[in-house]
Amino acid sequence: MTTGAAYDVVQGMGRQGSLHDAPSENRLFYGIIALVTAAAVGMNFLGFNPMKALVWSGIVQGFSVPPLLFLMMLLTNSRKVVGARTNGRVTNFLGWATTVVTFLCTLALVVSWFA
Repeated sequence: MTTGAAYDVVQGMGRQGSLHDAPSENRLFYGIIALVTAAAVGMNFLGFNPMKALVWSGIVQGFSVPPLLFLMMLLTNSRKVVGARTNGRVTNFLGWATTVVTFLCTLALVVSWFA
């Protein structure tokens, strides 16, 4: 989880990071790993249940998937964005089907909380 967060933050900043780099070659990447690890340890000492935190972080990430898939499908079908390399029929079918299923699964999760 900490390394995944480091990849996300570094890439979000427009930089590269990899575990293949030595710590001296990429201080930002390894610094973020250390910072997130320290935050997780701190949460444990403050009495937060680490397993519940992992579950909730997975839920938050899961809620971001449907809108991101929707945006990806719009972008990959836009000639303005990708030129002539737009999705074909099969890719469109699979992409939109996946998007709909993830929206439905997210909705089912929310409904199950109140049922």
